[in-house]
Amino acid sequence: MPAVDLSQLPKPAIIAEPDFEAILADTKAMMIASYPAEQREAVSAALELESEPLNVIAQTMSFREMLLRQRVNEGARACMLSHGSGTNLDNLAGNMNTKRWYHSGNGYHRRGDGERHLAEIAGATGVDGLSVAGPSGAYEYFARSASGLVRDARAISPSPACVTVSILSTEGDGTATEALLNTVRAVLNAEDTRRWPTA
Repeated sequence: MPAVDLSQLPKPAIIAEPDFEAILADTKAMMIASYPAEQREAVSAALELESEPLNVIAQTMSFREMLLRQRVNEGARACMLSHGSGTNLDNLAGNMNTKRWYHSGNGYHRRGDGERHLAEIAGATGVDGLSVAGPSGAYEYFARSASGLVRDARAISPSPACVTVSILSTEGDGTATEALLNTVRAVLNAEDTRRWPTA
């Protein structure tokens, strides 16, 4: 299954850029409408004066509304794979039982760089991560998930019932060590990864 280029997705309709001047105009219109009809013309004229307290109040209210709308936008972005970042992505990944890797002085642990993390979550949310080993994408997903030392993985089937998974390491020239290959093999051959149909 081809990967979706998240950077090419259009901006979601839920995200609308707040326009202060438009919000201010709406606020002033609401304020004018809240007065009795005979006072509206005077209130409208007062709202045109920068020094008028009513205008200051309208601007303050409008600025606060703009900040709240921006916060809503940020909350919406945080819940999207294409726009989320940091711990927001960790929580999206958690829905798919996927974590990212990070490196410390003691080796690799879960959590890591954004691009790889996006690939892992995308794999988990698609058929690849939900499937047991079978489709090539599933083998690649589980291989990449096996260790933070796996930069990338490719699976091919040179003949029926035979799968070759090539591993690119994050270390050195990319050649995977035997220890890393054993780690990947253990994950790919785990009972909950490779379930065969029974008669």
